[in-house]
Amino acid sequence: MVHGQRQLRACGASAANEGCKRGRHERPLRVYASRAAGRSLAALRTLPLRHRPLCWAGYNGDLRYFFSRHIPEARRVLLVESGPRHLIENLLPGLYRQPVNQRVDLFTCFSGAPRGFDTSRGEILRTSDYQGRAARKQLYARLRRCGYDVMGIVCADTPLMAKWKWALVWQVPAKVFILNENGDYFWFDYSQWRTMAHFLLFRAGLSGGEGAATVSRVIFAPFVLLYLLGFAAYIHLRRALRT
Repeated sequence: MVHGQRQLRACGASAANEGCKRGRHERPLRVYASRAAGRSLAALRTLPLRHRPLCWAGYNGDLRYFFSRHIPEARRVLLVESGPRHLIENLLPGLYRQPVNQRVDLFTCFSGAPRGFDTSRGEILRTSDYQGRAARKQLYARLRRCGYDVMGIVCADTPLMAKWKWALVWQVPAKVFILNENGDYFWFDYSQWRTMAHFLLFRAGLSGGEGAATVSRVIFAPFVLLYLLGFAAYIHLRRALRT
């Protein structure tokens, strides 16, 4: 997916995949809707965690996917266009070329459709259609019923749909990958903590030589302030004593 050409790899698609978990046998990813599981969401939430389906149609709040290195096949994909449109346009051909891909939906705040988006294999949802708390609840419920395997969010250097994308990460049970402004991506799970830490430091301007200078200024700023306050107090005290 680097520059829109690297394909999402399906790790653990077969029952004997050894690449996702060392020395452990892992089941292929399955997506359950509440009807397919034969239980309501309320009933599923009451089950012990070990007895729940691998990917159940409820909140992603238990961070099951964050604490798993399992990478599902990109059969059903939700893309969140929270960045420049050309990033999604470069990404779509690589997704459509995957034999396992069945559907790619798009959630966006832009008008129109990205270049190359296949409306016969996906739907475009817009933020303007889901304003208000009740509408957002309907959206989250609808997306959970879709049974997405993978969700991609754009984290470019633009403050676009910031609240929307993280709300969807929490609400939609799917494996998440993060796409930056260069077209590079990484999976949002615990094994990528070094990449995520570097990403956050870069966004905060704390990476590289300038980052070290910024950290130094932050550390020494309180001491400089105390020195200036002490010097000012000394000057005023001298003046007071002379008078």
